[in-house]
Amino acid sequence: MTLPGKLKLVIVFIVLSFSVMFIDGIFFDNYNTRPSMAMMHMQVRPTLYPEPSAPSLKEYFAKWKYFPDKPSNPDIPMAPETVMDGRVPVKVFHINMQNVLHEIRPGVRVPMFSFNSQIPAPTIRVREGDRVRVYFYNNGTEPHTIHWHGINEMTSENDGVPDINQEWVLPGETYVYNFTAGPSGSKMFHCHVEAPHHISMGMFGALIVDPQDGPNDGSPFGAADQDKVYIFTEFDSRHAHTPLPAEMMAMGPDGPYPWLLPSPKMLMPFDPDFNEFLLNGKSAPWVPPLVVEDGDVVRLRLINLGMEMHSLHIHGHSFIVTHRDGFKLTSPYEVDTLLIGPGERYDVWFKAENPGLWVIHDHAGRNMVADGFDPAGIMTVLQYKDYSTEAYEKFLERVRVYERDIRHVDESHGMLTPSGGGGMDMSAGMDGMGH
Repeated sequence: MTLPGKLKLVIVFIVLSFSVMFIDGIFFDNYNTRPSMAMMHMQVRPTLYPEPSAPSLKEYFAKWKYFPDKPSNPDIPMAPETVMDGRVPVKVFHINMQNVLHEIRPGVRVPMFSFNSQIPAPTIRVREGDRVRVYFYNNGTEPHTIHWHGINEMTSENDGVPDINQEWVLPGETYVYNFTAGPSGSKMFHCHVEAPHHISMGMFGALIVDPQDGPNDGSPFGAADQDKVYIFTEFDSRHAHTPLPAEMMAMGPDGPYPWLLPSPKMLMPFDPDFNEFLLNGKSAPWVPPLVVEDGDVVRLRLINLGMEMHSLHIHGHSFIVTHRDGFKLTSPYEVDTLLIGPGERYDVWFKAENPGLWVIHDHAGRNMVADGFDPAGIMTVLQYKDYSTEAYEKFLERVRVYERDIRHVDESHGMLTPSGGGGMDMSAGMDGMGH
């Protein structure tokens, strides 16, 4: 029987395709090499956890610290060292990647990644033109890098994109980043390994480059009395972050689809179903209030490091938008609701001249709720000093009762307990679940 020419080509194509996948599967299953395909991430887990045995979940989560060392406050910048490179001063920062159990809100403590044990990371604040050197130590369980989002005054090997301009920084390794601070503006830094996943897991921080003429560039009101950083992210508290092989779908003869793909395993994609919406790593009402005095000039640096759109609305006041993505606008404009896309940064100003209790919150629907609590999510209270109401005091008392009564994670990291009840047994329930 003679096959038509086109059918022959189709058969040859299918045979070659399956051959390539089969060979890749053999290589993937047996070799323990440094990763070489950033976009596919097909070899990163075997590098850390060579087959046939990965660590048990108990061993894996034992590497998480129970709590961060101290609460994060991105308004307080990291203090640099200054060293001389010849006659040129260099500002030196040290960033340590550490696994932590982070409390989003009472009753929801989840395994996350951190820079210097804080979520968000301590802010790096420098002046335009400064020489900057950052020592990055990976003391976690996964490969990481740091990308300096918005910094252009650098060589590409300092940009932090794995397999494109640097290799992965594996656990136990150190990488040194060097760049010149510029251009000025509100910027950010984050891990660029599996970026959406690792950012959601907590690897992000603000990077502020002040212009040479001072930090109040573009102010419509004069010098700022308060300069605040607000970073928007999302998290899936039911997300199963587990080591190989729990996050891998078995393929080949032992898998659910042996006829489909002979490759032994396939990495499951990061496909979260966000149920926590965070402002500076916390969900309201555990975001600290913004306390002002009458007449204060306030600058907010709004940074969206999440995967979703956020629409920030202020009550009783309006924002003057002066910068977008760190760049000063030639024509500032006034809004009371500002739409902020993923990766965008806006600098906004307002003058506190309407005493009372007001809300600043995300107006994008579900971003103000969370499992079992409302109001929650991306919201804070704008509170004029010494101003309160009976309703607010009753609300704070309900919050205190909630904090007292909620069931927390146990000492062995055994449960993730969303405040609506239920929970996730990490010793069993996460096993076998993918990203």
